[in-house]
Amino acid sequence: MDASLPMISAYARGTLVKEGVMEYTEKVNFPGNSSSFNSFSPANESELEKEASFSIFPNPACNYAIAYFNTIELNQNSVLMVYDMNGRLLRQYDVKPTETQVVLDIESLPAGVYNCLLNCNDGVLDVQRMIKY
Repeated sequence: MDASLPMISAYARGTLVKEGVMEYTEKVNFPGNSSSFNSFSPANESELEKEASFSIFPNPACNYAIAYFNTIELNQNSVLMVYDMNGRLLRQYDVKPTETQVVLDIESLPAGVYNCLLNCNDGVLDVQRMIKY
């Protein structure tokens, strides 16, 4: 193992990469070629600012998904709405300013693609697609 890389578990590394805390690239050996590379660097703050207002995990999901978001700075209630691809509202979750996640119960929804909108008084904050299998 490369001594310049910290010893962290694959799960922790994956979480840090997903959250934009770090970038990580595995060493890759190309067949028939002696080229390989390693890469490890902290994420740039400007990259973090480009991140969505919320994310959904796991995605694709089966029985439930968790929506993670940050509405604390808005200091107002928000609403997380789940729509099918025909624009029908299927689920609605009220979000208090102090909440950072909501568990989405999607067990009874048919398999498909859904639009999740995080909405506040000022309008739509962000939209994420969720896949139900």
